[in-house]
Amino acid sequence: MLKRISSLLNRSTYLRDILWQATGNTSAQIIGIAAMPLLTRVYGPEGFASLTLFKEFVAGIAIIMTLRLEYLVMLPGDDKSAESLARTIVRLAALQTVVWTPLLLGLYFILALPAAIQPVGPWLWLAPITAAAISLSVTCQQLAQRNGAFKLTGFAEFVGRCWYVLSGLFGAVFLPSPIGLMGAMLLGAIGKLFWLARGGVVVFRMMASQAAFAIDEKIRRLAFSMSCSSAISLVSGIVPLLFIGHQYGVNAVGQYGLVVSTLYLPSSVLGQAIGQVFYQRAAKLHAEGKPFRGLLLDTSRHLFKVGALLFFSVSILSPWLYPTVFGGEWVLAGETARIMSAAALVSFVSTAVDRSSLIANVWWYLTAWHTLRAVVVVLTAFVCQRYELEFLAFVGLISLQGVVVYMLDWFCSLAFSNRRKNS
Repeated sequence: MLKRISSLLNRSTYLRDILWQATGNTSAQIIGIAAMPLLTRVYGPEGFASLTLFKEFVAGIAIIMTLRLEYLVMLPGDDKSAESLARTIVRLAALQTVVWTPLLLGLYFILALPAAIQPVGPWLWLAPITAAAISLSVTCQQLAQRNGAFKLTGFAEFVGRCWYVLSGLFGAVFLPSPIGLMGAMLLGAIGKLFWLARGGVVVFRMMASQAAFAIDEKIRRLAFSMSCSSAISLVSGIVPLLFIGHQYGVNAVGQYGLVVSTLYLPSSVLGQAIGQVFYQRAAKLHAEGKPFRGLLLDTSRHLFKVGALLFFSVSILSPWLYPTVFGGEWVLAGETARIMSAAALVSFVSTAVDRSSLIANVWWYLTAWHTLRAVVVVLTAFVCQRYELEFLAFVGLISLQGVVVYMLDWFCSLAFSNRRKNS
């Protein structure tokens, strides 16, 4: 059996690269899962509520900082253009960090923050620094993956997660909660950067001595689309959190946040690994003037087989599993996970191939899809408030809309996979 697997991997570089990336991602998430029962007992639902809100602010600042250019490093046709794009990203991140960090620190002392945001208010100044570190780690990762260095990027995921876990645990001892969790996000990204630098992917040393070339019009257009879609996507992420905090309390935000961070772990472990390799292979096929429909269908079929078994098990076991593993405070999280498992399955399959629109240069699609999703989420919150529905009813509606919009996303990706270059 092992000999057969070894022979298969030797014949297929696609499977071998997936294995390297998946091994790194899996090892990283195993470390994260092993530490979660400790972190959930130390920080509690309120601490995870702050972390969940902080993640949304980091995502928002990252859009402004780099215009999502770090996710497009794979697309230039030659390495020289890709490295030039990376230099631009680093300079943007450095400049924006210098501007936003003191600005957010000053605004905290000047403005009265809404009640739903107050738990994270004192630490908002950390968001630009964290966003910059994450953006740079993605840039370096994409540069490595352009050259097929999935072994390096797989191990980088593991190292970054180890830094995150250790920082969170030490932060619980030496720092006031919940800053330990938020600081762990920053240190995890820095750990990943250091490992990629150790492997030779260092963009910083090119910054002072070399000029960046003009960004290609295609890249600029896609960056604009991604920035708009990411900004709109923030609505889909933050509206449920603010609504839950307002309607059901901070504890419910923490319960929901834990479910989102754990239920979507398979997407982070296997789906993300496959998605990164799929992106590289599909982009290469498209650059050669070939469709990548077959690659998309084959990838999705394997994902669905794994995901169906996994999320069906979650839907049965989660009401028992969450309070057992994470502590007695997390009973509501178990019920929430059961309801959201269907949406997590569809997302697991769809997200791995969702960069098809970037590859096919359908620049408007991401903005349109995220706008649709945001509108549906806002309408869901409005309906729940209008009819004063309970928390689990709100979760059920959020899960239902997730199934619908992610299925639509997958079918659109399938349509884009037939497009040839310049079509």
